[in-house]
Amino acid sequence: MVDAGESDDTLSILPLDLAAPIPNITLKGVAGNDHFVENFDSSVTLEGGPGDDSYVLHGSTVTVDEILGDDHYTILGDSPSDNITVNDASGSDSYFEDGEGTVDLNDAGTGDDEYTLHGS
Repeated sequence: MVDAGESDDTLSILPLDLAAPIPNITLKGVAGNDHFVENFDSSVTLEGGPGDDSYVLHGSTVTVDEILGDDHYTILGDSPSDNITVNDASGSDSYFEDGEGTVDLNDAGTGDDEYTLHGS
């Protein structure tokens, strides 16, 4: 697990050498206005915390668990086998989705959310 600490951070997870063993990875934003970029070929869990976080998600198996803040999600599935799940508990969030794969958006907050969905 990578813990970014309590500041505004950018966390990127990008493809590895195809010959390398591919681990399951968890990135934890903790506090601050964090920016997550995911373009990885394995299982990734992204945990946001307090702050207005942004996410760019390309696929494989990705789970986002976000508890606070007005968050922004750009979901761009690269493959029909991609499986992206977003669990957001609060805030006025925005979602942009375009691409391939399966996308599940679970927003339990009471904020004013915006959705631009193109049908993954």
